[in-house]
Amino acid sequence: MASKNAGMSVAMVETGGDRGHERARHTYEKVGFELFPVARYFKKLACADVLISRSHCILQLNAIARSIRRNRF
Repeated sequence: MASKNAGMSVAMVETGGDRGHERARHTYEKVGFELFPVARYFKKLACADVLISRSHCILQLNAIARSIRRNRF
């Protein structure tokens, strides 16, 4: 109830999709959480190959994000 009183309207929990987390998923569903299908993608960046400043890595991430937005269907 504290989160409702703080003005929050949505709560999110996350767990694994494997058999080992089956009980946790069941518990979340039992108290009213609904499964939200999502795909999460990761890409290892080449920043480790050379000495690159933090700001350059951020520029790389921004370029990747722009590329993704341009190619959305």
